[in-house]
Amino acid sequence: LAVDISPQLVTIAEDRLPPALRPQVRFHAGDMTDEALGSFDFALAMDSLIYYRAADIGSILNRLGRRTRGSVVFTVAPRTPFLMSFWMLGKLFPRGDRSPVMVPHALPDLARHAEARLTHVARVARGFYISDCLEART
Repeated sequence: LAVDISPQLVTIAEDRLPPALRPQVRFHAGDMTDEALGSFDFALAMDSLIYYRAADIGSILNRLGRRTRGSVVFTVAPRTPFLMSFWMLGKLFPRGDRSPVMVPHALPDLARHAEARLTHVARVARGFYISDCLEART
């Protein structure tokens, strides 16, 4: 099951899926935490949680984790000095027409809000893109 809140991104994912895999994947536009989607073997949330505060990420991980037999792997913006400088600079110059702003996180802050044990998997850094891949396992 592949879920995204954006119907346009779901359509792009469907179009990019190799034809041989299409019978194995069901696509859904909506909230990935919707209990009507059922349970999962594993859950993967790549950049789906980057705009949320730590308490909200913990709540999402807790809801997904209760319905996931394996682990929930997800990415967040890391709390690095470089990203925090840009984040704070953006707060000094607020504008109403901006898209949502990613929220940098440190693993200990997220762990306080999650029922599952969180571990750092890897840091992904390509050009200006930087993300921490984490795993929540109950």
